Amino acid sequence: MIEACVSPTDTNVEETINTLKYANRAHNIQNRAVINRDPMAAQEQRMRRQIEQSQAELLFYRGDVGSLFEELQYYKKKIQELEHENKSL
Repeated sequence: MIEACVSPTDTNVEETINTLKYANRAHNIQNRAVINRDPMAAQEQRMRRQIEQSQAELLFYRGDVGSLFEELQYYKKKIQELEHENKSL
C-alpha cells in the first residue's frame, strides 16, 4: 500500500501531480527474492552429501554398523546443541 500526501490548494497542483505520478510508479515496483548462492559452493555441498551417503552405505555393507550408529548419535547430539545455540542467538 502506497500513501502520498497531496495538497488541496490550486497553488500546489504541479507538485501534487508529480507526487501522484511518483506514488503510481512506486506502487508498480515488484520485487522478488533470489537466493544469492555461488554455483561452485552449491556443487561442492551436493558432492559432500553424496560422499557422506556413499561412506555410510559402504560401512553398512561392510557390516560395520556399530561405528556408524555411534557416529550418527554424535551428529544428532551436535545438531541439537547447535539448534539450541541458534535459538539462544
